[in-house]
Amino acid sequence: MRSNFSPSRVPAGVPTGGQFAPTSRPEATGVELSEMSDDTESFLADRRSRIRAGGFVPPVAAPRAAVDPRSSSYIREWWEAEHAVAEYGHEAGSYPQMPDDFTPGRGSGHALSGHRRTHRMAYAGAGVSMRMPSVTSIRRYATEIGATQAGQSTFDVPVTAAYPGGEMTGWVRVTRSEDGTWATRGLGFSKEASAYVAEAVQCVLEARRPSRALADTGDLLERRRQRAAEIGTRLAEVRSSWIKAAGYDKATGTMVLTTATHEYGYRVPSEVFSRVTTARQPGGVFNQMVRGRATRVEVRQCERCQRFSADVAAHRCPPREASRQVATPLQNELSRRRFLGGS
Repeated sequence: MRSNFSPSRVPAGVPTGGQFAPTSRPEATGVELSEMSDDTESFLADRRSRIRAGGFVPPVAAPRAAVDPRSSSYIREWWEAEHAVAEYGHEAGSYPQMPDDFTPGRGSGHALSGHRRTHRMAYAGAGVSMRMPSVTSIRRYATEIGATQAGQSTFDVPVTAAYPGGEMTGWVRVTRSEDGTWATRGLGFSKEASAYVAEAVQCVLEARRPSRALADTGDLLERRRQRAAEIGTRLAEVRSSWIKAAGYDKATGTMVLTTATHEYGYRVPSEVFSRVTTARQPGGVFNQMVRGRATRVEVRQCERCQRFSADVAAHRCPPREASRQVATPLQNELSRRRFLGGS
């Protein structure tokens, strides 16, 4: 998704600071989403057509940021770009979009509802620079939603970010569970973008000092891998007279097998796990490829989430996303109408 409203590369040391700066244009005129390349216009026209038809339009992460994530300018254009790539029309219902007017005083302003716009903040460090609604507003919104969902809340947060692999504008789905833990995942992101950006969002949400969180965090990719390693794996039934169920923890390379009486863990490549669980005689393949050849690992099952993990690894239960809302949230409907041109 390319447009005339893309960041321009500038040399380091330029007074605007950093690697990217917004294209210089008079603030009063701004840049409309219509001022885009033919490819982008076609992309947006297709999304509008599908939304009007009432079908599911999945969220996407635009490959170029509409606004330099460090810039506080072009607020209206930033929100409009986010509305263009949001999720609409899922048959199971909706997750609320973070409102563009979530402020304590809710005074008059230029948000879709006519109130003041949600306060945005820039967070930077660990190779990532991003702009999104402030951590304070996100936490407060999570509490508001949680009050009606037994303490659990799941909603979508708009984010513009520059990371080592490029730049993107999109949405991160955040979940806060009853115990206050967070989980994040990028919507329509590449695997690399999600590893950087979704982890960066989770990092600042969990931090006591969000403004310093990314500067102090270290390697974001390692943090993401560590989280995955702590979650463990679920098991699925296997068609076998001996193996009852099996699962594979990619983060630790551990295959877990259960029989009628025992639980087993082995360090094996994922290909071996696949061969064992898809074979006509899983027990026979296990004897050929694993027994006496692979390293044995002690495993344990969490009583709360029922996942298995290697006994030497720390474990945390992953927050589960709340159910979708059958009725479309007001913010989502306002976003849809704005994207369709007020229709």
